[in-house]
Amino acid sequence: MKIDILKWIISSEGVVITGCNQNFEGAMAIPRSIDGVPVVEIGEKAFANCGTIVSVVIPDSVGIIGEAAFLECAGLKELHLGAGIKKIEGGAFVKCESLESVEIPGSVESVGKYAFA
Repeated sequence: MKIDILKWIISSEGVVITGCNQNFEGAMAIPRSIDGVPVVEIGEKAFANCGTIVSVVIPDSVGIIGEAAFLECAGLKELHLGAGIKKIEGGAFVKCESLESVEIPGSVESVGKYAFA
């Protein structure tokens, strides 16, 4: 995947994905690292309203999926969560009406309110 479609910041913990090009269509594979720094979080509303994303693969390096991270991604059908996910915050996948199934890895310690509403 070309990383130029993603927006991110580097925190003390690693890379936090903060957004993406709203014109992106298709399958999204979040990279394990950007510029040699591990991707550790999908930030709040990072992919909100990206209705043309059909699948997302989140690598093992990511520990947190932020609040409303994939809000209203109506075209999202497939979601593959990496084994490093510890926290899925509230509303992370609200109104992802096409989502067919999700396998929550055993690493998850908390799932926020309405995460998959």
